[in-house]
Amino acid sequence: MECFIEQISAPNWNYDALVLGWSLSTFPDQYDIFHTSQMEKGLNFVWYSNPEADKLMEEAKQILDQDEYKAAYADIYKMLAEDQPYTFLYYPNVHRVMPVNLEGYVFHAKDDFYEISKWWLKK
Repeated sequence: MECFIEQISAPNWNYDALVLGWSLSTFPDQYDIFHTSQMEKGLNFVWYSNPEADKLMEEAKQILDQDEYKAAYADIYKMLAEDQPYTFLYYPNVHRVMPVNLEGYVFHAKDDFYEISKWWLKK
């Protein structure tokens, strides 16, 4: 088997469109994706910058209560929807059906086959 490894440099960000996907935790923090400080070396690939959104994301990082966090992020999501740094194409809505004799299954929000090695069918 032959293999060629080519070292690549960081992108020059010279593009008109970008298609990508990601999944968020169940307690999402958009700071890394949308905060201005994350443009050059972070995950803010579209160079989105909104000082008001930055301030709200910084404040949200201090919130531990999920209801308060959800309320704070409602304002952030509204700004993101209005500014549209990304065109969000879809969000999958998945329904899982499992046999009644499936044992060892543990629901995981981002992985349909989480710990599949521990699944088994009861006789």
